Amino acid sequence: MTQSSTEPLNDIFISYAHVDNESLTEGQKGWISQFHRTLEIRLRQLLGENPRIWRDMKLSGTDIFDEKIVNAFGNNKTNLAKTTHSRAMFKTLIDQIKRIAR
Repeated sequence: MTQSSTEPLNDIFISYAHVDNESLTEGQKGWISQFHRTLEIRLRQLLGENPRIWRDMKLSGTDIFDEKIVNAFGNNKTNLAKTTHSRAMFKTLIDQIKRIAR
């Protein structure tokens, strides 16, 4: 992907299986959501500005990546992939890594 000069880089792209973000306790956020919030706050404290952290919050574990996610791979300073035990998501993770490596 060629980045547009008007499109800012994300500082971090968080890639994860949505099933891994399910809360074990009703009414609480999943650990990926908590991690995202904690990371954002800590980076803001250290950098003195709001970090640009992107993750997809709408796809379910069985959805195919849409073009927005594919385009997001090349628009980051750091790509962070949470590995998963889900066999279906493992193939998706490998596909992500291959796209990021291009």
